[in-house]
Amino acid sequence: MNPVDTISITGHGLISPAGIGLDALWEKCLSNNSVIKNGLGVIPKSDFSKVTQFVENSKWCKSIPKVKSKALYYSLFSIMSAIDSAKWIELNKTDTIVIGTTTGNLTSWEDSLMSYSLGDDKDQTIESIREQSLGQLSVEIKKTLAFTGKVLITSSACSASTQAITLAYQQLSSKRSVRAIVGGVEELGKLTIRGFGSLKLLTEDNCKPFDQNRTGINLSEGGAFFTLERNSDSPYLLRDGSTVLDSYHMTSPHPEGKGYQKSIHETLELSGLTKESISLIHAHGTGSFHNDQSEGFALNAIFGNQVPVISTKGVHGHALAASGAFELGIILKVLETQLIPPSSALVEQDQEIDLLLPRKPLEGKVTNILKATLGFGGVNSSFIVSRRDDA
Repeated sequence: MNPVDTISITGHGLISPAGIGLDALWEKCLSNNSVIKNGLGVIPKSDFSKVTQFVENSKWCKSIPKVKSKALYYSLFSIMSAIDSAKWIELNKTDTIVIGTTTGNLTSWEDSLMSYSLGDDKDQTIESIREQSLGQLSVEIKKTLAFTGKVLITSSACSASTQAITLAYQQLSSKRSVRAIVGGVEELGKLTIRGFGSLKLLTEDNCKPFDQNRTGINLSEGGAFFTLERNSDSPYLLRDGSTVLDSYHMTSPHPEGKGYQKSIHETLELSGLTKESISLIHAHGTGSFHNDQSEGFALNAIFGNQVPVISTKGVHGHALAASGAFELGIILKVLETQLIPPSSALVEQDQEIDLLLPRKPLEGKVTNILKATLGFGGVNSSFIVSRRDDA
């Protein structure tokens, strides 16, 4: 990339269990007010109805989707909102959309398969059930937007949208794309809930990242997307990132977070920054025993306990592939307001996790924020977002 080129975040759109829009999520994070109910973060039907109306009445909607999956509508709402936020006039063939998702339209497929198997829906055919791959989400998005550019999907479990954000950065920095729309989406479904339940990772209590008495994960859902442009005057700069596969275990992180550490070191090097220049770290912080222990060890090995570290999943839950995108939204609000929210739901810090975890909002100069994520299969991703010096 030309040394004078910068990649900026110019627009955002988000739907989460906290409500519609980024501000709704930010207010809950700042006040440390959890939206988890009965162990899950579910978007209310009333909000989904508003999302549906917005999508189908938007000027960006060129055809009404036939597939009424929540994942599709979360994606379309967030993408359309981000485009509006960035004040784009049109979509071009030189634009790229990058999506991080774990299940795509799988929940819709589950319902269709059950309906077909039971004979409840006479219009349901075996052909319609076959059309439910991860790629079908991208097909439906392209069709609805009448989009002629590239659509890329990453499906690296919980790291997917964090990895997607770096992939979008690289699309622009290599000049393979002029602009990008990037984010993540997740819809809660039976397979996801039962899968995590089988691993004994879930709790019906509020998850407590890095807490001595944490009991597990709260799954959640939603979508968050952002527009990226080269050499914009936006105050929010996206820097390069890294994804490292450590192949330690299918579902457990390396105890010392070796792949996680390597990803962070590579991100710092690629961004031309030192660890001393990092103002804040938004950790993965799921509230599971092994994740928080591994992440705590790795972050302390690199940064010691001098840099504030937060996890906001105690507020909004773990939206799996969408979690990195949710947390990018929170990072933008931190850079805008210069306020650091508390590390959510923390009551008694785990004595073996030697990190600086704020329990109340902090004020101060925040310039460079690291976002780091761990995913199943040993996928570790990270990136850095900065605020311009003149902003």
